[in-house]
Formats: sequence, structure tokens, C-alpha cells
Amino acid sequence: MIFYNNPCYDVHFFIYSSLRTESFERIPELLRIYYESLAKNLKLLEYDDIPTFEYIEESFNKLNTYGLQVAISFRPIVTGLYPMSKLKEMYPDDFEKYFTYACVHYGGDGILKAVQESLKYFKKIGVLK
Repeated sequence: MIFYNNPCYDVHFFIYSSLRTESFERIPELLRIYYESLAKNLKLLEYDDIPTFEYIEESFNKLNTYGLQVAISFRPIVTGLYPMSKLKEMYPDDFEKYFTYACVHYGGDGILKAVQESLKYFKKIGVLK
């Protein structure tokens, strides 16, 4: 199924599902880089109705509740652990060492910390009260 909509949905999904929370502070810079690439490619494709940066920025800000949803629902999945059996296959000699590392950084407390940091960020930018 094809979904035609505002390109900022994709930008939100990329940023809030994949980046570390400390990168969220760089969103204005990332949005500018995204816009410059988008505009350049639309010009190359001879697209007539190229959105302005102000439109992209405004659209991105209007979709912040979507970004919040991504940060607290998809991010834990994206950064979660592989199934134990796969870890054992991938790291047969160092499984215990890798598993401990993965649990600390990607599971349990790591996911909780990431969600808490995301909530703190969205409160800071006014999405949450």
C-alpha cells in the first residue's frame, strides 16, 4: 500500500526511531540538511512545486506528537535485543560477554532510560505538559 503524505512523517520516524536522544538537540540542523537534499533532488527531477524550508519546519513541528509516538513505541523495538538463540548463533564464543553488554545497553534499563530521555525531551519542547 502506498502512503502519500507530508515527508516529515519519514523524517520523524528516522530521527525518533534511530538516533540517540542526545542527537535530538541537533534536529534544527538535521532538518536543514534534509531540506537542502530534498530541494536539490526535486529540482533535478524537475518537480514544479518545491516546498519551502519554512513549510517543512512548520510541518515537522506540527507532527511532534507523531515523533513522540515513534520515540516511545518503535524506538524500544528498533534498539531492542535479538532473540537469545540468534545471539548465541552470532557470538558462539563470546555469547555471555555480548549478552551482558546487549542487556545493559539495549535491553531493560537501556530501553527504560531511552524512553525516559525521550519523554523529558518532548516535555522540554512543549509536546507534553
